[in-house]
Amino acid sequence: MSKNYQIRKKGYKLIVFEDCIESPREYYKDDNIGIMVCFHHRLELGDETQFKSLEDFNNWYKENKDKVKSILPLYLIDNEECNGNVSITTDKEDYRRPSELLGYIYCTSETLKDNWAYDEEDEEDILKDRLEDEVVEYDNWLQNIPPYYSFEITDSNKNMVHCQGVFADYGFAEMIDEMKERNERKEFNFLFDALLEKEKNNCL
Repeated sequence: MSKNYQIRKKGYKLIVFEDCIESPREYYKDDNIGIMVCFHHRLELGDETQFKSLEDFNNWYKENKDKVKSILPLYLIDNEECNGNVSITTDKEDYRRPSELLGYIYCTSETLKDNWAYDEEDEEDILKDRLEDEVVEYDNWLQNIPPYYSFEITDSNKNMVHCQGVFADYGFAEMIDEMKERNERKEFNFLFDALLEKEKNNCL
């Protein structure tokens, strides 16, 4: 459950709020080497592809194995271990008990050809590691790990005077320090100090 923080001081109001960030499948689409195909009856996961079903993909794969440089299965986890969210893993033996085969992430010679970080001498285990990294990054986003926040400052007339984001919450105090450091309007840093003090007192 998201939590917003706010404080008023000297005629200004600071609100620190949870911000939804773009999926890494979209944000890093020019850098990803993998194509993530997922099939679920109610959830839209992975990348947008031409495949309509797992059977459709399997038929394509049988005919194009020679073009696929690396491939990993994707399993869905949708239980109490995920804190209300779904999770994706490549490990069928994951302790959180995957419920079903969701799809695959794979890379082809064609997708690797124009990738800036690809070396033709890369072994398959290197490619698998990169695909695994993409899955972990996407899975963290699905589970909101870490949550990301932005802030806005308004005056006594409720006019916005400043806003900025996006800040990862690996710890509230650390996040507020980063906001102060990156804040382009240093004259408002007293608001961050006041909010931090308020939250510290709330925890006592």
